[in-house]
Amino acid sequence: IQQEYGLDYIHQDVLETYKAARAHLYLPHWIPILMYHGVPSEVIQSQHKIYIQKNKFAAHLDFFQQKKFSTLWFSDLLPYWDHQKPWSEFPKKPLLITLDDGYEDNLQNVFPALKERKLKANLFLLANTSITENSWDAATRE
Repeated sequence: IQQEYGLDYIHQDVLETYKAARAHLYLPHWIPILMYHGVPSEVIQSQHKIYIQKNKFAAHLDFFQQKKFSTLWFSDLLPYWDHQKPWSEFPKKPLLITLDDGYEDNLQNVFPALKERKLKANLFLLANTSITENSWDAATRE
């Protein structure tokens, strides 16, 4: 009972509700999050269609810059959420880019494109070290 109804739990719940209400007050709308996976140099035949070619990815990044989006890491949100920075300083056109699964082409193709444009992206790697390869689309990645 203490764990779910104690003062510490209630205090934390009220504080998080307050933080969410303040964020909602200052953010003009939801923050777009774009999820990418593989970014190969050439076309890949895949039943899952979760890849975008390197040149098209670069065109996306150019578009984001042209439209003056501010790319963010998820960690960039925390100082605003925790009241360490005022919401009035939050980017007017925020954008979160994610790359899932940690494909090798993320390092080869994505990182240089981001670095060249001084943009940010969030990379999510597989945390289970017993998984040594992706079997569901391995045939398309050869």
